[in-house]
Amino acid sequence: MATLKPQASLFDAPASSPIEAAVNWIGAVLIGELAVGLCVLAVAFVGFLMMSGRVPIKTGMRVAIGCFVILGAPSIAVGFLRVWEPSSPRAASTSPIAANPPPAREPPRADYDPYAGASVRTDR
Repeated sequence: MATLKPQASLFDAPASSPIEAAVNWIGAVLIGELAVGLCVLAVAFVGFLMMSGRVPIKTGMRVAIGCFVILGAPSIAVGFLRVWEPSSPRAASTSPIAANPPPAREPPRADYDPYAGASVRTDR
């Protein structure tokens, strides 16, 4: 026997904004597998042109760095946000400063030689 399930009304608000969904889709396309594939093809093509002498090395490096920036954009953005984010107030140091400093050590004897040892003969 077939059961009927209630369907959402056309007048109900969507669960997520269509603009938000479109922006998420564009972000996934720009940084997803398609972008990785296009970057691989671009680097391979420019590398081939560099080896044949048709493209200068500076342009080839620009393409490679551009691919790294595009694919690393989320990590770069998170890093910038952490740097510019107002930092929380630091907690007071856990170790209090000692009121009395520890006693000073005695300096070594003047005739003390740290390198004199078993390898130096003293019986002469």
